[in-house]
Amino acid sequence: MISSLFSRCVYKIVKAIPKGQTRTYKQVAVLCGRPHAYRAVGNILARSKGTWALQITYCFAKVICVCGLAF
Repeated sequence: MISSLFSRCVYKIVKAIPKGQTRTYKQVAVLCGRPHAYRAVGNILARSKGTWALQITYCFAKVICVCGLAF
């Protein structure tokens, strides 16, 4: 279950990333209106990896850290 408006925003942004493109955690945070919450973006996506329904719906390799590593 998605618990906050920020979490919903993160999932909405990640879902909208076109195939073959990537965004950083910081870019997702900025698009959600909280530019300093990039660590929260990473935590939200890391927590949801265990939920099989979300794994099917979203491709989390689209979101990478600033150093270029995909999670």
